[in-house]
Amino acid sequence: MHLFISIIDVYTGKASFQDVYSTTNHMTVLFTTDKSTTRKGFLANFTTGYNLGKPESCSSSDFQCSSGECIANGSLCDGHPDCSDVSDESNCVLLQNGTQSTNGKVQLMMRSEWYTVCAEYWTNQLSEFMCQYLGFGTGNATLVPSPDDGKTFVTVRQAENGSLVLTPSDQCANGSVVYLRCITKPCGTRMVLHKNDGKIVGGENAKQGAWPWIVSLHFKGQHVCGAALVNNEWLVTASHCAYGRNVHPSDWEAVIGLHTQLNLTYPQTPIRRIDRIVMNPQYNKRTKDSDITMMHLEHKVNFTDYIQPICLPEKEQVFKPGMKCLIAGWGKVLEQGSVANILQEAEIPLITNEKCQQQLPEYNITQRMMCAGYEQGGVDSCQGDSGGPLMCQEDTRWILAGVTSFGYGCARPQRPGAYVRVTQFVDWIHNILN
Repeated sequence: MHLFISIIDVYTGKASFQDVYSTTNHMTVLFTTDKSTTRKGFLANFTTGYNLGKPESCSSSDFQCSSGECIANGSLCDGHPDCSDVSDESNCVLLQNGTQSTNGKVQLMMRSEWYTVCAEYWTNQLSEFMCQYLGFGTGNATLVPSPDDGKTFVTVRQAENGSLVLTPSDQCANGSVVYLRCITKPCGTRMVLHKNDGKIVGGENAKQGAWPWIVSLHFKGQHVCGAALVNNEWLVTASHCAYGRNVHPSDWEAVIGLHTQLNLTYPQTPIRRIDRIVMNPQYNKRTKDSDITMMHLEHKVNFTDYIQPICLPEKEQVFKPGMKCLIAGWGKVLEQGSVANILQEAEIPLITNEKCQQQLPEYNITQRMMCAGYEQGGVDSCQGDSGGPLMCQEDTRWILAGVTSFGYGCARPQRPGAYVRVTQFVDWIHNILN
């Protein structure tokens, strides 16, 4: 059963209305009234079938916008948005043959064709522009020999008004192309340094400022889930936290930079209302697969020692079984106990999905999940920790490896916790952030 992810439409009055379609196999209808009376009621007809409400597929010579419209392939990346959702201008830069997603030879798409960028006329400003277009921070370019692979080339110049002037050519005049190295935006850094008390159930009080990206999500004034700050306006959390509670985003508030639930008025603890909830369209409430959601802050936050973003992983990044990672949250400290007032933290080892499947036979552990926990139990996330981060350290940076999703009880022996494997959703997250 799939979850609807947005309000499809709102109808009032006595008139007949156009058909409403769900593009999943699930639709929720909410009825509200401002009066209590007895009248004739209403009549609603429904039917099921394949591809109801979906736009007709475009022809091979056309591009299908994310909104369903068809535009000519020649309109792709031509500098003029033709799709109502601008999806025809959103994936026009590529870094090819790099060692990571942050570096490679610059390629640009023009009218549905890819061109390698020549080095002449390239400037530092263009490096900055391209890296920021790709969702990174600053960047620097080096010149490498032009490949003899039969591909066409393009020179890029920046006009006085800031627009880009693209000129296709069969070869680069100086025999060089642009190799760009983008620097990821600062993230995953703990500004208030503490010794990790190491050892949530089985955890200990975290020091103030220890995990500056952890957010307490309040629904109608009560803490219900955790989340992770990934930039100054977006959070990552679990879909099951918002399931059935996503129609009115303003019912949600994000308490950022928080240490204790007993005092929400610290100057370093801003509270932001949520104005948009984007659930992953593949979320399955029954199987718990793809349990990941993005929430948008109504107003951006400023980064401080107590508020910092966590790093997103590389798409191909591997977090090996046995690696010790951290969880934190304000959830229950015992399976049948009360929730924590002070942020709890605990260290847990990652395990293989095969072992996790053996120890959680009630569930189907998919490649979009990862698991962590001790064989003897004793340390685990619990109710109220859902949506919070599973954090793994790489060098000095902390990476959002997982999102707290589900388990069987809390901290039971041979019952690990299950988390969303964030590497499987990095492209989806970046599409929303950008």
